Amino acid sequence: MKYISLFFLVFFIKTNLLAQNIPTYIGTKLEDNGAMGPDEVVTWRYKNYYFFSNTPGIARPITTTVINKVVNGKNVYINNAQLFGDNAIKLLEKINLRLKADFIVSQKEDPLCYKEFYLVGFRELDITVDKNYMYFSIIWDKSFLEDAVNSECIYPSSVAKFDINEIASYIVTY
Repeated sequence: MKYISLFFLVFFIKTNLLAQNIPTYIGTKLEDNGAMGPDEVVTWRYKNYYFFSNTPGIARPITTTVINKVVNGKNVYINNAQLFGDNAIKLLEKINLRLKADFIVSQKEDPLCYKEFYLVGFRELDITVDKNYMYFSIIWDKSFLEDAVNSECIYPSSVAKFDINEIASYIVTY
């Protein structure tokens, strides 16, 4: 009996340590907010953080993510820069380089919708995570949301994609 208990204890500790290094999919749920369709909320856990990605019903097509940190057993909202602490400035430089590369490719395909690249800050970025990657995305022009009929551009955005192992050293863990 002691060996079985010891086995489960070691398995539990090893699983918890592994879970800290690999994002864990928690689940997807539909939330009715009274719009045209229910919102889809996908939840991932990575380190001490929960990423809640909300894809609204068909009336509003932009996915947004809220990041919470577990503090004393409670989920506390944090902003994007807090996720990276003192590493934020160094990481933001890398993010902007990748966003610019994605922007240039998109601009060649559609120069009317991708007019000018500018350096972005963490407040403008939406951060999502999956099992293998962390994504930093920005929508350059949201006018299509206000007047989709007359807008020439639909969802002009860029994404900076980082392997989860590459980004892990930038994330603050307490």
